[in-house]
Amino acid sequence: MPNWCYNRVEIYSEKEGIQKFKALVRDDERPFSLEKIMPMPQKVAASLEPNPDYPIELHVPSGDDWYEWRNKMWGVKWDTSPPRGENGMYEGWPEVDGDYDYEVIYNFDTPWGPPVGIYKYLVQGGLIALTGDPNATISWFWHEWGVESAGYLKA
Repeated sequence: MPNWCYNRVEIYSEKEGIQKFKALVRDDERPFSLEKIMPMPQKVAASLEPNPDYPIELHVPSGDDWYEWRNKMWGVKWDTSPPRGENGMYEGWPEVDGDYDYEVIYNFDTPWGPPVGIYKYLVQGGLIALTGDPNATISWFWHEWGVESAGYLKA
């Protein structure tokens, strides 16, 4: 079982950009899904199928392509945990003053550390593509309790 790393992600954008971002990154289980942000190629996703050499209830994947791909591309082996707080946001946060109309805050856990690959993708153009807002910004704080390490991701 991994050490869990707490992540707090704040996205700032125009209100329409936030609404677009929220819709694009949500899946059935979590409001901020790494798979929705950077989907695995179909061939890699197929390696998540159960391995016929093990009982189906063990859910042993058929190969390790998914593991290598996720670690290389996302920076972690699993998608985010279910959210902490209502709708993946802390309650009571007001809209942002200034140039932006809105912010959204996500908080979740990932195994071993923060998903650095996802952060890099977002700051290198993914955030603009997902919000449609060239002025959108992101702040990402992480804290890995098991090794007493924490910080902000920076580009």
